[in-house]
Amino acid sequence: MNVMAYQLLRSNMDDKTLEIFQANLRLFPKSWNSYDSYGEALLKVGRKEEAIKTYRRSVELNPYNESGKKILEQILKDGKG
Repeated sequence: MNVMAYQLLRSNMDDKTLEIFQANLRLFPKSWNSYDSYGEALLKVGRKEEAIKTYRRSVELNPYNESGKKILEQILKDGKG
């Protein structure tokens, strides 16, 4: 599902992308990667507050998610969240 959602994200089909990532979260609520991917999509469409929450959940589920930590830190540092 993640692969399909990323293909849509690259095609600027943002609404469909978000729907697929949301479905992925419902199917895999303990998947840190699902939250990480959804956070990326949320950032792309400018939903920064939601992206922050989503990245925080990803890092909570996987404290070794260095990429998620870095992105979260950057969002907060830039004052975009």
